[in-house]
Amino acid sequence: MDKYFLFNLLLYKFFFMKIAHLFPLTNLTSDQALL
Repeated sequence: MDKYFLFNLLLYKFFFMKIAHLFPLTNLTSDQALL
């Protein structure tokens, strides 16, 4: 894996966690996505 991919993955995780925080119903999906 290159740095560019890892950087995008971190941004995606951060963004997804923000969305999951705004919508508690997506907490289960966020746990699966972060694995």
